[in-house]
Amino acid sequence: MRIFYMDGVVFAALFLAMICGPGSSFGQKKDSTFFFSEFGFRVTIPSSFDLVDSVQSAGLNEKGTKAMSEANNIDMTTGQLRTLVTARNGKSQYFTATVEPFDPKRDGDYAQVSRQLRGMTYKAYVAQLPNARIDSSTTSALIDGERFERFEIDVILKGSTVLHSVLLSRLYKGYDFGINYMYTDPASRAAVESILNSCKFH
Repeated sequence: MRIFYMDGVVFAALFLAMICGPGSSFGQKKDSTFFFSEFGFRVTIPSSFDLVDSVQSAGLNEKGTKAMSEANNIDMTTGQLRTLVTARNGKSQYFTATVEPFDPKRDGDYAQVSRQLRGMTYKAYVAQLPNARIDSSTTSALIDGERFERFEIDVILKGSTVLHSVLLSRLYKGYDFGINYMYTDPASRAAVESILNSCKFH
């Protein structure tokens, strides 16, 4: 079974972007809808969010790879990871959708790999914030009729939750399909989940 933890890389990358600074992005004057025919996936990014360019996304993924590698004492690369879209609103709201080929015959049992991913991602967060309390939970969620595994990490500092990170993932048309987003409060959650609610699978 090969090392296959790219959702966790993106998860860690968005977290690092929040604590280290957002970097460059492109503002929008109106909502933007993206359709990826290869996956039958459609998503709308509202005008309140800026689009993060491919160079910036690649840089974030490199940071996430480093964080995951160091926390888990393994050597990782981003492999065939493809970022479909990344958007941000200020420093505290991020949304990204990614895909990477996944073949159970080559890569192992998807559920088992997902469990390993959750453990490794948790360790990466603990390593980055040793003075915080890190809580995690695993449930499931429906997105346009498709069942995703939902993994959430909450960062608590001095008794207050300062960051919620959500990873949604499933095996879809031969790909590990991941949706990652972050928010800090009910208002920012509503804003970023408006993108999630726009997602359509055909």
